[in-house]
Amino acid sequence: MGWEYPATFIDDDSKWTGEANAYDEDTDTHAYNRYNETQHWLQLLFTPEMVGLAKSVSQIKIHCKENMGSSTGPELRIEIFDDDESEWVLVFEGTIPDETWTTKDIPSGPLNITGARVYQVSKNGMYTQVYLNEFMFNVVPAFKPAWAGRSNNLLGVA
Repeated sequence: MGWEYPATFIDDDSKWTGEANAYDEDTDTHAYNRYNETQHWLQLLFTPEMVGLAKSVSQIKIHCKENMGSSTGPELRIEIFDDDESEWVLVFEGTIPDETWTTKDIPSGPLNITGARVYQVSKNGMYTQVYLNEFMFNVVPAFKPAWAGRSNNLLGVA
């Protein structure tokens, strides 16, 4: 358990380039979006199959930069796919500091997820180019309640 990189990606509308660079263990390489493109998701997954192969994740970690000389960093929206509920869940929306590893907790605590997705949010009505250098998941032991595996027969009724 610990920090793990995604294993694959989905870029449904082909608006990103170098997608696998977002998990190649090298902050000097990057996936990047096209200038002036809005809300085009880059999905980063544990496996090519979206459902059924989830891992328990407590945090995500991202290293990126805005390619416009900004001193603040890119505005991003990051969601994870909650495998138990079969829905995307917001982890963070806001500014990620340039060229700095930034960790974000899963707001509800660890979830069984199959991956994450990222897109750039408009900054003052403008879109710049985002360099997504690296993305990681903090995989933790799956939570198992103390009663798991026991009989549901609490009243002693057969």
